[in-house]
Amino acid sequence: MVGDSAHHNVNVALATDWPTYFASRQALGFNTINIMPCSHGNCPPTGATADGQLPFTGIIPNVCGGTGRGAYDLATPNSLYWAELDSFVNMAASYGQAVLFNPLTTADYMNDMRANGPTKAFHFGAYLGNRYKNFPNVIWELGDDFHTGTQTGATCPSVVSDNTLVQQLMAGIASTDPNHILTIQLDHNRSYSNEDSAMIPYLSADALYTYNETYDYALKAYSSTPVLPVLLTEANMEGTNDTNKLSSPANALIMRRQMYWTTTSGAAGYIWGNAYVNNSNSADPTWQSQLSTPATAQVALLTKLFDRFPWWTLVPDQNHQVVTGGFGTANPNNQNLYNATYATTAWNSNGTLAITYTPVSTTLSFNMANFSKPMTASWYDPTTGNSSAINGSPFANSGSQSFTTPSIAHADGTHDWVLVLQ
Repeated sequence: MVGDSAHHNVNVALATDWPTYFASRQALGFNTINIMPCSHGNCPPTGATADGQLPFTGIIPNVCGGTGRGAYDLATPNSLYWAELDSFVNMAASYGQAVLFNPLTTADYMNDMRANGPTKAFHFGAYLGNRYKNFPNVIWELGDDFHTGTQTGATCPSVVSDNTLVQQLMAGIASTDPNHILTIQLDHNRSYSNEDSAMIPYLSADALYTYNETYDYALKAYSSTPVLPVLLTEANMEGTNDTNKLSSPANALIMRRQMYWTTTSGAAGYIWGNAYVNNSNSADPTWQSQLSTPATAQVALLTKLFDRFPWWTLVPDQNHQVVTGGFGTANPNNQNLYNATYATTAWNSNGTLAITYTPVSTTLSFNMANFSKPMTASWYDPTTGNSSAINGSPFANSGSQSFTTPSIAHADGTHDWVLVLQ
């Protein structure tokens, strides 16, 4: 998965702007779009689309009215609203994009679910599953900043837990849609789906959510049971500092670190994001100028590298069996990713390929006896996509071998590199 975050596109971008967005993402090598209609951020509190369609036509009055509109009656989906979402999903498909689709975020609509109860939550899930079961490009993602148990700040007491309500929404989708992957995003600042045992019966992918050094929870999710594909569904977006722990808003370096750490730590893909594009408001054309930042272009360079290899055969070098020195210091609790030094490695068990990402200049030590043949080594520049062979290749598959990162800085003054042994 090479995904882009467009959480609010349906709510704040007119349909006439969708082709501009989709064409840019297709051209830059993205294959998935993450949307959260009815969501928070710059969306209207009603969850209306850009042309004013509401997600539901009925209101349950005087119950859980946290937004001042009462609670939506989940038994009254507005066909005009959902038809607009149909059009978005279909247009995405025409541009080669899957849609990671969160139809009712827990961050915004938990009170609505409480007011409706588990039976209506299940039936609304069944409605969604039946509506989208034959769309070829849907991946379900529920949750969003979802605290398990009872949500903090609940304004509507419920006879059942929030977990039960969301579980019933998932169960409803699964009851009518056996065709699509289903996952859930849990809590910030870091979580993964398998942590919530109540959701496990319905999961077919493990959604990772973290503002920390991403390899840590990627590895936790990768090592958890049941064994599921791990997808990074949210982390720092370009131009943001949501935790206020970064020393400055996330730039291209931070975006590269998150991508490469995740991809070399067992994940099957990730959602990338730019703050302006994520909000993509037709009333503010700034988002269009952010469609092709240097950081965005560098997403395709990771894909260019990994698509050269059977990346799905790679496993993370969790115990430093392959890279024995120079890998820096793991700091799982760190949220100022500018200070990170930790290098991560993925390799295949037949000993014919290893890929290491180091966020800083270093000398990496390899136990070459783990490889089944002499290995050709090269440095890959994650800012340009250029490779440079390392003198002395191929290196014998015995003993220890050291590789020092190139001394020259990238054009943006940074020193992160990818070492490829093949």
